[in-house]
Amino acid sequence: MTPTSCADAAMLADPQAYTDEQRLHAGLTRLRATAPVAWVEVPDYAPFWAITKHADIMEIERADDIFTNAPRLVHNPDGSDTWQFRSTVIPNVA
Repeated sequence: MTPTSCADAAMLADPQAYTDEQRLHAGLTRLRATAPVAWVEVPDYAPFWAITKHADIMEIERADDIFTNAPRLVHNPDGSDTWQFRSTVIPNVA
């Protein structure tokens, strides 16, 4: 098993990584095997948790009373040039 490097988690904040499917899938495979829940800190981004296994993602989605996002600034969905704070990005569909 290849050890997970910081580069694997940091790749998730690199827009170029999404243009190279082989690099992206190789990094995600290493993360799933060695660090399926990874804390990511990269310049110019707020630190975030990277959850790479489907079962973990589903568990987190179902436990929205435990796992929450802080309110964050998002672009207004009406297409205007305004921004607004949202505390929920994906509505609870339970």
